[in-house]
Amino acid sequence: MAAVTDLTFAEISAKISDTALKTWWDGLDPLPAGIETAEMFAKLLQASYTAQVAKNTSATPALVAGEALNAYPAPTTGTVQTDAASGLQFYNASYGVNIVAAVDLNTTTPARV
Repeated sequence: MAAVTDLTFAEISAKISDTALKTWWDGLDPLPAGIETAEMFAKLLQASYTAQVAKNTSATPALVAGEALNAYPAPTTGTVQTDAASGLQFYNASYGVNIVAAVDLNTTTPARV
């Protein structure tokens, strides 16, 4: 499987229109060696999904309709494939975030169920 070039933090920063968010983003440390941007987002969103499930199931009193988080859906995954040249087994995964956003994206809130 051939290496694919990922986005850099600088390339993402160049497209951030919110000044406060851009300042914060630009202050982040570089990713640890061997972790690319897409991998970081995948691991962050997987952790967010797991934390959301824990929060929704452990709340006391139990969450009522409209309170339970639904912002971090479980990833959807494809079938396992094998790269013929390297023997590497892999699958494609799609991660996302569900939000309620103002039409100008000035304000957002996590989606609820």
